Amino acid sequence: MPKSRINKGDFNRVLLTETAPYEVPVIFNNEGFYEHIKNGDIHTNNLLMSIRSNTWKIPLPYKIKKDTLGARSLSLPHPTSQLDYIEFYKDYDVLITSLCSRSKISLRAPVKIAGFFYDIDSKYSSADINPEAKEINDGSDNLNIPHASSYFSYNKYNFLYKFYESYEYHRIEKKFNFLMRFDISKCFDSIYTHSVAWAVKSKGFAKENHNGISFENKFDEIIRNSNHGETNGIIIGPETSRIFSEIILQRIDIETISDLSKDDLILGRDYTVKRYVDDYFVFSKKEETCRKIFKKFKENLELYKLHINESKTSLHTTPFMTSLTIAKSETRKFINDFIDQHLVNTDDSTCDVVCKGSPSKKANRLIQEFKQILFSNVTDYSGVAGIALSRICKKISKLRNIAFAGNTDRESIFNLIYILLELCFFILSMTPRVRVTYLAIQISSICLDISKHLSYDHENNIKKKILDESILFLDLMIYDEKDDCKVESLNILTLLSTLGREYLLPPQKLKSLYEKISSTHNTCYFETITFLHYIKSNPIYTPLKEELLEKIEATISLDRRAIESNTIHLLLDCMSCPYITEKLKKKFLQLVLDQYDIPNKNKINDFLKSVSKTWFTNWDSQIDLQRAIDKKGLKFTY
Repeated sequence: MPKSRINKGDFNRVLLTETAPYEVPVIFNNEGFYEHIKNGDIHTNNLLMSIRSNTWKIPLPYKIKKDTLGARSLSLPHPTSQLDYIEFYKDYDVLITSLCSRSKISLRAPVKIAGFFYDIDSKYSSADINPEAKEINDGSDNLNIPHASSYFSYNKYNFLYKFYESYEYHRIEKKFNFLMRFDISKCFDSIYTHSVAWAVKSKGFAKENHNGISFENKFDEIIRNSNHGETNGIIIGPETSRIFSEIILQRIDIETISDLSKDDLILGRDYTVKRYVDDYFVFSKKEETCRKIFKKFKENLELYKLHINESKTSLHTTPFMTSLTIAKSETRKFINDFIDQHLVNTDDSTCDVVCKGSPSKKANRLIQEFKQILFSNVTDYSGVAGIALSRICKKISKLRNIAFAGNTDRESIFNLIYILLELCFFILSMTPRVRVTYLAIQISSICLDISKHLSYDHENNIKKKILDESILFLDLMIYDEKDDCKVESLNILTLLSTLGREYLLPPQKLKSLYEKISSTHNTCYFETITFLHYIKSNPIYTPLKEELLEKIEATISLDRRAIESNTIHLLLDCMSCPYITEKLKKKFLQLVLDQYDIPNKNKINDFLKSVSKTWFTNWDSQIDLQRAIDKKGLKFTY
């Protein structure tokens, strides 16, 4: 992809890369928010600045599936909390890179300000969103919003798997034959915000100068204000929080290495340590040395109120390879081999698809063979799902090119994509995580593209397959909701919205789904916008739509100053929603305007015009999910 230079003077771009979590509903992003701030309309600014005057904001907490046993808690910061970072990055971006470049052992830290972004120059350029396989240092697309995937460029290992496969790792393995792994228990939940000052200066100096104007005090203040004034724990999800923790952990790295040198344990000679966010890897020639290093890290982490998760601490000897590593390698080969055996090169250097027989029987056999890989390596689906679906996504993009050329057997193409859809949704049902839903959506969208170049029956059978599999998945999630996870279900519901009117869910089915995953007023944002996006103005869903609108009004009425992220996101997205009447929009907006001394606040028509452009939700009835997923593929995740 061509590379273009970033406008480094555009500090508003932090809203595009730094302040919102990666794992959100697929129809959500900050691009409209960025445009509003960049354009600087006076009415919009007056509204946001008035709300911003409330010092403490309440983030929107939500949960995503982590694995089959539990969930991971994330938070969506209040938009005005996100605005605080624009000036902060403008003043301190160079200092951030300096403070994050002190440790020799960190594998992922910002080292410089990003200078370039990558253009997605084709509708079908596929950005790989596999959380273990993405490696773009500072890229994003150029759809009217030129920005990087991150404000900063990071060290050479954007993802941990890259370190495992690196020459550096193999060199370490030659030199040291013991490896101890450990991590910090609930790292972000445990961070004491004032400790960033200890990390930048010293604990004594920080306590004596806690009211001074400085980088560390400002960072501490922004972090606390975005989390309702809490000093114990920081919100999880935004890149800004990861940078905050990295500054603290780098100080601990330096102090620990210094302490070890006093005991004649020299980094590089007697041991080496690598840290990826809050995961530590201690390499040494002796088990005893590993344990000494572990003990010293434990002591120094506790000085910063952080604790090691000892139940997950493990000791290994060479070769440093786990059953999961083997399973991933076998999965890559398994997917590649299966698809490649159905692609036949022709005399004119093109490629044909040959896939005869029952696709259902072949899919069943394929799934059985995939399960054998996991069983033989004693691992679960969560470890290989990203690898498997990423491989399918790459290969199926090649099938699309073959189908568009129109020189191959349509029945064979149909059979092969039917088989791959069966495997895709099987994997999704086994490990229903947000990132896996992104891949499933991308694969399904490509299959829908391909089906348009097949027969009418083929196209409808593909749509019916996606519908049936999605309903099975949603039923699974409805009756197996752990810890209030719902982003996964909302993403699949958005996929269903693209199938066409003849494939709409029955009203009672949609109502039942909503009742199962709906939540309280102060956390209803994600499901509300997703169901509104699905319903649109379709009259068969009128009762449910009226229920949604009543809930929106009740939510705003309970938080008229809009200090909760849930409320302000809901309000602003309603202003741009084409499926809500202007009368109701004015009513919602007036509830908040009345709470503040805002110039010309009685000119409701002017305010409504100002805030009526897109904010966070893509309300497009023909939403391009492939494009939405491609953009996510260019974001940093780990």
